[in-house]
Amino acid sequence: MSKVKALILDAGGVMVRPLHGDWNVPVRYRELLGDYARDVSGEAWREACRAEAHIVREDVYVQGMQAERGLRREFFRKVAERMGWALSDQTLDALSEDIIFNTARYVWYPDVEEYLARWSGQTRLGILSDAMPSFRYVMEHSPNQRYFQAIVISTEIGAAKPDAKMYETVCAQLGVEGADCLFVDDRECNLEGAMRCGMRAVQMCRDDQNPWNGPFVRNFAELNVYLEGLN
Repeated sequence: MSKVKALILDAGGVMVRPLHGDWNVPVRYRELLGDYARDVSGEAWREACRAEAHIVREDVYVQGMQAERGLRREFFRKVAERMGWALSDQTLDALSEDIIFNTARYVWYPDVEEYLARWSGQTRLGILSDAMPSFRYVMEHSPNQRYFQAIVISTEIGAAKPDAKMYETVCAQLGVEGADCLFVDDRECNLEGAMRCGMRAVQMCRDDQNPWNGPFVRNFAELNVYLEGLN
C-alpha cells in the first residue's frame, strides 16, 4: 500500500465545533433574540430547524455569501414563524449577518493548529466540508488557512458528501489519486463514500461519540500516530 501523500479533513466535528453547540445558533443570539433566546436549544427549536433545513441545503449550488444571506434570513423567518416569535425585519437581518460574518461561531479544537503545523510540508492537506459559502470566509480569517493546499466546500460545487464529486474535486485540487489519501470525518456515510473512491478513511470520534466498525481516533494526537503507522 502506498504512503499517504494527502490528508483530507472534514471541518465540523473534526477541526471545529459550533460555539453554542448548534450550527444554527448565531454567536449573538441572546442579544438579538431577547426573551425568545430562552427557547433556543429546546426541542421545539430543534424541530423547527429540522423542518426548515431544506432552505439552507448544503448539497446544491449557493452563489456566494449574498445568496447565503437571503437563505439564512428566510430560514430564520420560517423558524421564528414555527416558534411563534414576532421578529422584526431588522432582527432577521441581524441574525443572518451574525451567523455569516461572525467567525467566533466556529471554535477550533485546541489540538488542531499544533498538528496542522507538524504535518505541513510532510503531506498535502485539504479540507472537504459540507458547508455554506461563509465557511470560506471563516477560513480566510483563520491563521490555519495557510496550512491547506485545497479547500472544497459543498455549496461551491453543487454536491455534498458522500457524492463522489466531492472526493474527486479535492483530489484534483491536491493533485493526487484517491489511493494516495487518508480521509478523516466524523460521519460513517462520508467515510464509506471516501472508501468507494479508493481512499483510506478513519473516523474522528470526539466528545464520546460511538465509533463505526472501521478505524477511529479520538483526537489529533491519535490521528498523528495512525498516520505515522500508514507511512
